[in-house]
Amino acid sequence: MMKRLINLLKIDLNRRIKMPKQYQTILFDLDGTLVDTSPGIFKAIRHVEKVMGLAPIKKEEMRKFIGPPPVYSYQNFHHLTEEDAWKAKKIQHEYLIEGCKNGKVYPGIIRLLKFLKEENCHVATTTLKKETSAHRVLSHFQLEEYMDTIVGLDAEETLTKADTISIALERMGVSKDSAVLVGDSRYDGEGAIQAGVDFIPVTYGFGITDPEQVIDLNPVFCASNARELMLYFWSHIGKKEEGYPY
Repeated sequence: MMKRLINLLKIDLNRRIKMPKQYQTILFDLDGTLVDTSPGIFKAIRHVEKVMGLAPIKKEEMRKFIGPPPVYSYQNFHHLTEEDAWKAKKIQHEYLIEGCKNGKVYPGIIRLLKFLKEENCHVATTTLKKETSAHRVLSHFQLEEYMDTIVGLDAEETLTKADTISIALERMGVSKDSAVLVGDSRYDGEGAIQAGVDFIPVTYGFGITDPEQVIDLNPVFCASNARELMLYFWSHIGKKEEGYPY
């Protein structure tokens, strides 16, 4: 076990991990990163299919809805026009006002967030959910208290992932140079690159199952669970006098 933990901190040529740096700001994606919201999202998709008379898609295709913008997913998997895809998204959003309660926080996430706050890190959520929905989800699962800010889509829904990252940094008044985004999809990684922050993919969510899938995005690390994230941040945010806190 100790050998594995030590290896997680080494430069892995297969993952192209960068040289270590100190972080002061940790940004998290929401769905598939902090919370497994798949039960509610799957029910919402089935609800949309029933309301709009769409042919049901396979469950493995539904899993790919988590991460990308819903409009894109409905166009890609249900072959809807952009106009109909926006209608589907609206129906899904209305269903998820209550359906957001169907889910669970990933193991170890609360302990990780507590640790980051104890170390005086800036912590935020950046998501392509509507900002009101993000607050609702995080509040329901008692994660909102750990966030310095929560950034999601506004009423116009024109923001990109990179936009949400930049807005979060601006709200907190922090530099992108000491910031890193944790997420479970390529959209997260691409958004991080565009916003100028580092990226840590997680493989316990839905969009990424193998580090090789995002090697071209030059992640600084890759974690398969919250414990590995804890170890990484313990070694990259400074204070280590009291030993590993997990």
